[in-house]
Amino acid sequence: MKDRYMFKIALATAIIGIVGMMIFAVQLFLAIPIYILKLYIFLGE
Repeated sequence: MKDRYMFKIALATAIIGIVGMMIFAVQLFLAIPIYILKLYIFLGE
């Protein structure tokens, strides 16, 4: 019973970690074009 409880905690931790990494990757993927666009506008003026 205790092993199953530990397994659930480990599984939840892994899922949270994967979701967190995916969110970080999406933010990075969105941030790069916005940063390039801001730099382009800043240099263009």
